Amino acid sequence: MLPTNSRRAERHKGNFGATIILPSGERHRCIVKDFSKTGAMLLVKSVLGMPAQFSLLADGGPKREVEVVRRGSGKLAVRFI
Repeated sequence: MLPTNSRRAERHKGNFGATIILPSGERHRCIVKDFSKTGAMLLVKSVLGMPAQFSLLADGGPKREVEVVRRGSGKLAVRFI
């Protein structure tokens, strides 16, 4: 049996830079690995200290508010809110 894809929106390749802006104003660089209309996968140096919600400013794009839905080793899956 093949696994089913439960994603709500089609993912697109990213591999572009972005800035995570924490509520405190602290900034961290990251890479947007892939994205969709509903969220994105971010590659980060560390997931430690990352809050459940923050702003994401993609290079050349708009600032979006996001919520972390999954954490992994060096990865944050986020949903746009």
